[in-house]
Amino acid sequence: MCAECDGGGIQGGMNLENGGQLGELQQLADEIAGSSQLDRALAGLRRQGNRYECSEASGVDHFHAAEVDHDSTGLGRKLGNFGHGFTYSGHPVAAAVAVKTLEIYARDKIFAAAAARMPQFQQQLKKLGEHPLVGEARGMGLMGGLELVADKASKRAFEPKLGVAARCVRFAEEGGLIVRAVIGDTVTICPPLIIQADEIDELFARLARALDRTLDWAKRERLLVN
Repeated sequence: MCAECDGGGIQGGMNLENGGQLGELQQLADEIAGSSQLDRALAGLRRQGNRYECSEASGVDHFHAAEVDHDSTGLGRKLGNFGHGFTYSGHPVAAAVAVKTLEIYARDKIFAAAAARMPQFQQQLKKLGEHPLVGEARGMGLMGGLELVADKASKRAFEPKLGVAARCVRFAEEGGLIVRAVIGDTVTICPPLIIQADEIDELFARLARALDRTLDWAKRERLLVN
């Protein structure tokens, strides 16, 4: 069984609570098919300091993350088909690059380096949660999301048509920072795994300035709840 988690992670606004559903899904898949795979880089691939994106918080222990193993090909033989015409369509050039990338990950200990940056990243994310415009700051590993709200006390949301998170992203880009606006007026942060300590500080300093500009804009447009 293959699962693609578009509804969570970065694209879904860093909604972390799943009530153990992924773990239950994994158990069911293993009982029926003997194999389970989880595909989605933006759900946290490599961003929790290990090879795969899932963690104890998801109730998952051995979902494979978009990497074909012998169980997958064996299941394909049983079913008479191994469907692989998906992202990049198994092109040999893309496959060769992928193999070399995995070698570099191992050689340079990329996952361990990313894990070392996680506490600093999450600490900075938590600090931005105190900003007047942020209703909630949530994250895991080297991923984070800031949900922007019209009223911090009640966490009342902005009208989606106002595009407040998109406005914050625009201000961030003008300040030299690339972030993303997703569902629920959430600004998500997904830095490179090779980010350094001083770069994390700079990232959040630029994001704080973008939030300040967004707050000033929201006040001028009278979008906040008084």
